Amino acid sequence: MAIMKALSESKSGRTRKELSEVKAIGGGSVLTENLQELEQCGFIRRYMNYTKPSNGAYFQLVDPFTLFSLRFLRSRKQSSWMEYIHSPSYNSWRGNAFEICCVNHVSEIKAVLGIAGVDTMEYAWKSETSEPGAQIDLLIDRKDGVINLCEMKYTDGVFEVDKSEYGKLMNRLSTFQKEIQPGKAIHMTLVSANGFSNGKYGSVFQNVITGEQLF
Repeated sequence: MAIMKALSESKSGRTRKELSEVKAIGGGSVLTENLQELEQCGFIRRYMNYTKPSNGAYFQLVDPFTLFSLRFLRSRKQSSWMEYIHSPSYNSWRGNAFEICCVNHVSEIKAVLGIAGVDTMEYAWKSETSEPGAQIDLLIDRKDGVINLCEMKYTDGVFEVDKSEYGKLMNRLSTFQKEIQPGKAIHMTLVSANGFSNGKYGSVFQNVITGEQLF
């Protein structure tokens, strides 16, 4: 439970080293065994940093109910569900939960993209040199010479890219290209829970996937 609580506090997960520094968790073989068991039971996932595939593993809480339990039921920061859904914490939780939904449905994302039969590896990536920072929670590295950089959005209504969001997306794309120089075509890919409005800046995405296509 100490491991899952620590992971619930970090949207993109933590490394083994970071977990071992939490007093209630500790390290050594016990931590290794606990991480293996949590992963085998589907509570957490282990994924790799794109630039550090050998030693850049992250562990992320991916069980939706456990995330909800630790964020709402155990925190007791709000006295009722109605109070909670009008708080910033709720927006953070549901955005995090939707991203977890996406990473649990990569096979469906690949099917919508028409690449179900293409060999892929899934990673996350975080810039170590840029300012402001850039982070990508899901990228699909394909053997056919393409990388899908996935942007996952949960909004109340149809999602539309405004000028501010466009700037953030282009910063992620340019920073990734500059630091990684992957030698592959990069497709910006949107997974939007409640649809997409192709406005002035909508052309930034080569692919758009809606929430109902995940199931």
